[in-house]
Amino acid sequence: MPSKQSDAGYSTRRNPGLDGLRGLAVALVVIFHIYPGLLPGGFLGVDVFFVLSGYLITGLLLRRFSVEHHALRAFWISRFRRLFPELATLLLAVSIAASVAGPEFGSGLRAQVAAALVSGTNWLLIAHGQNYFASFAAAAGHAPAPALQHLWSLAVEEQFYVVWPLTLWTLLRLTRRRRRRRGTRPDDGRHPRLAVLLGLAACGSFTLMAAKSGTGSSDYYNTLTHSGGLLAGAAAALCLPLDRVTDLGSARTARATHVLGRLGLGGLCVLIVLSVCLNGDSTAPERGGIALASLAALPVLLAAACPGTDVAKMLTWRPAVYLGERSYGVYLWHWPLIVLLGSPAGASDLGTAALRGVTELCLPVVLASLSRRYITAPARTATRADVVAAWTRLVGRTTHPWPTRVAAALAAIVLLPALVGLSRAPSEDPSQSALQAQISAGSAIAAASTTGDGGAAAQLERAQPALPHLPALPPSGPPDPALGSQVTAIGDSVLLASAQALAGRLPGIVIDAKVARQIWQAPAQLSLLADEGLLRHYVVVALGTNGVFQDSMLNEISERIGPGRVLVLVTVHMPRSWQAPVNGRLTHYAATHANTLLVDWNATISPYPALLWPDATHPRPTGAQVYADLLAADLSRAHD
Repeated sequence: MPSKQSDAGYSTRRNPGLDGLRGLAVALVVIFHIYPGLLPGGFLGVDVFFVLSGYLITGLLLRRFSVEHHALRAFWISRFRRLFPELATLLLAVSIAASVAGPEFGSGLRAQVAAALVSGTNWLLIAHGQNYFASFAAAAGHAPAPALQHLWSLAVEEQFYVVWPLTLWTLLRLTRRRRRRRGTRPDDGRHPRLAVLLGLAACGSFTLMAAKSGTGSSDYYNTLTHSGGLLAGAAAALCLPLDRVTDLGSARTARATHVLGRLGLGGLCVLIVLSVCLNGDSTAPERGGIALASLAALPVLLAAACPGTDVAKMLTWRPAVYLGERSYGVYLWHWPLIVLLGSPAGASDLGTAALRGVTELCLPVVLASLSRRYITAPARTATRADVVAAWTRLVGRTTHPWPTRVAAALAAIVLLPALVGLSRAPSEDPSQSALQAQISAGSAIAAASTTGDGGAAAQLERAQPALPHLPALPPSGPPDPALGSQVTAIGDSVLLASAQALAGRLPGIVIDAKVARQIWQAPAQLSLLADEGLLRHYVVVALGTNGVFQDSMLNEISERIGPGRVLVLVTVHMPRSWQAPVNGRLTHYAATHANTLLVDWNATISPYPALLWPDATHPRPTGAQVYADLLAADLSRAHD
């Protein structure tokens, strides 16, 4: 999340090279969110911001602590004045838009606004199991992409702003007390021992992120796993403060400037290569990619801050500086616009896609410029007298006593986002409503199957749709309760969409499925089913739609179902980059392990996109019948 170099009331001259670096970072993030296939590693721009924030905020705190008695309070007030006014404006605008937009845009907005106001968006996303890299399509039937999802990085930074100043203040007091006791030289602004300590903490954060990779993509939002960049930047500030870096531009330090410039160029090349090549659909970002980008950002940051380096000359390009000065606003506004307007990749024609792309690239800059001029700047520089004068001009002197006016203004500021944005539900899209109804019916059938209540499935069996006459479809057959009583299926929303057809084709089947479920959740769920006596001879695992996984996960699933049972793996079909690697792993595992059967849903449904809903992932009722017939046919052959 973009942050500023200095605070109101404690301003230093802006560094255009650092503004240019901010502009580059926010451009990476915005392009990645709009065109994820064009710049698959663009999400690393957030980690560049983290390094910048850790470095600049630590330097600011060191200067404040050296001259102010109430530095902590002044710092937190200035951060609030810097960040909250524009954030509150965004929350109000998103809330108003949610009252007239489609159902996906306003989904869960009440919780999102509440989390944003208390700097807890990342923990909300973790609690909901939100997949960062799977959310850009916002496909129907998946957990919809939250309109305020991008505020997770702001939450991580704000949590850092609370904890780190207190920690640094305590460490500096202990250090200065020890220096006075030993009679050593006074504080010169550098703290190498603390820098080493922070460097070790950063390594610990990166290591924790690598250890948790593959266990759940929501850990991407975790403050503990994603603080490595902030801590690395803080360590650099403790070792080499900004004022010393800018002094390197003098002639007597030309050699140091040359070396720093070369290191900065190398780091910039690493960032560009990672942005182009690193794929968020794999575990590579967590297992070293983010750590490498954060470390590469350090010499880029230092070189950008040092006048005279090649990196500084490149990053002081006027458009980059202009964008960097508005990076916070651009970051705030861009994601809700993408969720509201839709991805260009999902447009029905080339003209619509181009219009969406241009709008989503340019409109955030316009909104950020307006909010910077009319909201952020006045909020950072306004004094109490300015506020009173503005209020007097706005409402006059004779209408109501001033306490009433102030109370009304405060009430509007606090309550309006909650009352407007979290009010009425938007109108439903017909296809979205139909799919949601199909998934809801599937959820009821799945719940009934685990309790042994076959009544619901028997009633819904009569509503099976007539299949179109298409070649190469699996043979349709009568209900097979004998086979159904031997099958347990665990899956995600695709399985839920097919539950009605499965209950009709395989009466007695046990279905355990949940929207947005990921394959790493399967082992624990299989253990629960085994404890309840619901694990049958054929265990169908229809997962992988929501993210990639490692081969070790399939080994763990096989161990959980135990010997004597047949593991049935269903390939996935969805317009995401991990479809091929997921299906490749499933196919290879089934071919190389005994008691494992592959059901190739992807190959069966690919020639018939009309059997799927517009998200190109979930089957319509006719497609669900194909799903059920395919599974029944493959199980029958294996059973015979």
